[in-house]
Amino acid sequence: MTRSIQRMCLGLALLVAAWAQSDQEYVSWMKAAAGACGAAKKAVDAKALPDAVEPAEKVADAFGKIEGYWKARNSPAAGIAHTANMAASELAAAAKAGDAAKASAALQQLTGTCKTCHEAHREKNPNGGFTIKP
Repeated sequence: MTRSIQRMCLGLALLVAAWAQSDQEYVSWMKAAAGACGAAKKAVDAKALPDAVEPAEKVADAFGKIEGYWKARNSPAAGIAHTANMAASELAAAAKAGDAAKASAALQQLTGTCKTCHEAHREKNPNGGFTIKP
């Protein structure tokens, strides 16, 4: 094998490894967002708005990373992630302000993004897991 082919193969291998690592990070960000969203929902439902602030901020942080993941792939999912990010930020701000109506509306918008994105960008595997679709 010539040096240029070796370099090309090495570059491709590094790209594949980086992509796989990104997918693993993506899954961890989604799990963090889901857990924090559940905690924020529980707090909003209990009318304990101060308890919703930190989890909502964690959701916003996760969706900022998720949005970047999808932008790097030129996927329309980036727009959905952006909407989720903004809704989580609005939820955190409303919870800080003690505005239950705005917090509830932001939470509804946030959770509405989940089904939309999951239906378009993930596919259930026969083994019970999911594959990420562009």
